[in-house]
Amino acid sequence: DLGFTLVTPYVTDFGLKKIESLLKTLADNFLDCEVVFNDFGVLRVLRDRYDGLKPIMGRLLVKITRDPRIMNILDILPEKSVEYYRTTNLTIGCVSEFLRKNRINRVEVDNVLQGLNLNLEVEDLRVSIHTPYIYVTTTRLCLIGSYGKPNAEIDVRIEPCKKECQRCTFKLENPAMPIPLIRKGNTVFYINNKQPPTGRNIDRIVFSPEIPI
Repeated sequence: DLGFTLVTPYVTDFGLKKIESLLKTLADNFLDCEVVFNDFGVLRVLRDRYDGLKPIMGRLLVKITRDPRIMNILDILPEKSVEYYRTTNLTIGCVSEFLRKNRINRVEVDNVLQGLNLNLEVEDLRVSIHTPYIYVTTTRLCLIGSYGKPNAEIDVRIEPCKKECQRCTFKLENPAMPIPLIRKGNTVFYINNKQPPTGRNIDRIVFSPEIPI
């Protein structure tokens, strides 16, 4: 049996209302459904109104160095610095306490280029690793929406959204970058085809055959 997992993004108040309708449908029709939250507003709604759904902290809220340029200097850094750049905020005591308090038993992380140090304080915390598209950053500006338009018509606001990103993807290259970046809509990724790490807490691989947007 395969369970169902709803993955939710960053949201505004408007987006939160749309997500809440999905949460209600899940709560009314499915038991033990997982919901990945990448916004603390979504977690609050889950805890206040839909406590039967299982919250998973998404990879956007697991903080780690995501800039691939770290690979340009990794070989010359002291060992302690290298470990720092491989470590997430999951090793911080207050974050571990937050997870316990909110009964969050699973988190998602990216298979970042520099490697991962998952020295977790919560021993029974389960970890899902995303591959091969690694999240870098998101902006409130949408350059793709103005692609091909004359200067007088350029508008980088994200609203109204006409879903231009569903029609094109941009590959970004720069001499300072060890690998190309991929821009889809207002979000940037890179590809890491390295084998994800293994460990006692890691028990799920999230494989995306295409950019997850």
